[in-house]
Amino acid sequence: MRMTVWILARAAAISAAMGVVLAAAAASAGASVPVDLRVASNDGGNLADVVQYVPGTTAVKTFDGPDCFSAANHSSGQSYTLSAPTMLGAIWEAAQAEPALQPLRISDANYNDFGSFGVCQVNAKTPPGFFYLKANHQSLQVGANLFTLQGGEDLVAYRTPDDFSTDEELDLSAPVRSAPGVPVNVNVRSYTSPFSSSGATVQPREAATVTGADSSVKTDSAGNAVTQTMIRAYRFG
Repeated sequence: MRMTVWILARAAAISAAMGVVLAAAAASAGASVPVDLRVASNDGGNLADVVQYVPGTTAVKTFDGPDCFSAANHSSGQSYTLSAPTMLGAIWEAAQAEPALQPLRISDANYNDFGSFGVCQVNAKTPPGFFYLKANHQSLQVGANLFTLQGGEDLVAYRTPDDFSTDEELDLSAPVRSAPGVPVNVNVRSYTSPFSSSGATVQPREAATVTGADSSVKTDSAGNAVTQTMIRAYRFG
């Protein structure tokens, strides 16, 4: 049996979080849909990696203050009801169970113009700014509250660098268990998602450095590598 671990790659080494946390199911279980949700900070660290149940309706509250995208605009502090399971609902519900996602600051500064909310901040140590949103490895073309969930989606929200550059989304496939001293075969893949509806592409990631407890190896052109120790993290060489 093998498992796949999602990692957001930047220049620095990134810890590979192996555990998956099951967030509390919403009270309206019959109308809820399950999704995989990952939220990352501006330094590439995972804030949450959960299976989240999203109810059919979710009450959210915006913050009262200058908008994080433009101080000239103002978020009202009003509350709203999302009338369907949405990506914003998934983030909101996860934040109620995960302290690492607090404070969650949502702006309605542009709601009257575009009908969407802005995710301004997640976690006190993550500075306010633009959060890049993806569903099934594809960039969202609408606001998080306008993306309706069917169930089973793979959702990603992360705070981009201040230059708005996008990070490389990688996944690492490795055995669930291994004995000490036994070679471990791993595979690394890279997802590319343009700001369009053309869909994401996936391909093997060559030259990724897979780091074990005391050694590192690079992946070959097929994204494969063999390590002798438990996988801790990987980075680019």
